Amino acid sequence: SDRLIIDYLAKVRDEHKRSPSKKPHASYEMILEVGNREHHPSVEQSEKIMKEWLDEFQNRNPNVVVFGAYFHADEPEGAPHMHVDYYFVKRENKRGLSLQVSQNGALNEHGYLPIKENGKMVTPQTQFVRDSRELLRDISKEKGLYVDLEAKSSQGQKHLSTAEFKQTTKLKE
Repeated sequence: SDRLIIDYLAKVRDEHKRSPSKKPHASYEMILEVGNREHHPSVEQSEKIMKEWLDEFQNRNPNVVVFGAYFHADEPEGAPHMHVDYYFVKRENKRGLSLQVSQNGALNEHGYLPIKENGKMVTPQTQFVRDSRELLRDISKEKGLYVDLEAKSSQGQKHLSTAEFKQTTKLKE
């Protein structure tokens, strides 16, 4: 009885306080959008694509528990998009609870392992998000939409290193 976990969320928060480098998360969010504010399908078509994506996403990822998916098109300057809230569940445990909230454990069970691409390490989380977005592209293509694979910044800004970003911020202040 002394090892019984009464409040799992409180346990996760307490572990984070003791060891901040672990960075445990109770949940994650992914925001998906078909198109951009200038070019996007109708609200009805976007909603159908998102619903199909969500169904296929849940079928493909048994270790991901979606507890909220919110589609909306009510922002005046934005395209229809969906917020997906989820958490990872590790099922194959040798010790402890039979089900555990564990991002790395769940992704490893699903076959996502750290890999090297073009000389850089790619984390399981990055691979998971990339595959999820690729699924959205595939469904959009199936619906007859043109998909531009190159993400373009609306302002043409290049990515700044941390030091450059801090310096730019100081200059603006």
